[in-house]
Amino acid sequence: MYRRHYVTTADPLVQRLAAGRGDPAPAGDLSAVTELVFATREEAEDMVEQMLALGVLEQVLADEAAFIAPGGVSWLLQHRVKG
Repeated sequence: MYRRHYVTTADPLVQRLAAGRGDPAPAGDLSAVTELVFATREEAEDMVEQMLALGVLEQVLADEAAFIAPGGVSWLLQHRVKG
């Protein structure tokens, strides 16, 4: 599954929550979070290998350069434990 979440840190509700909790004001440099969901670790590993494949990586980086500032991508991994 592929989902993109557009976020705002300027919303007064976000600001109120951060201030009320005593958290630092949210940074304004985040515009979207893209979520990829895989049924298995192997599927995720396959996707990574495909994205890093010769020719594919260069194409993705060139495309992203049109709308993402250099250094503007971060990767996070959420490992869900079935229980």
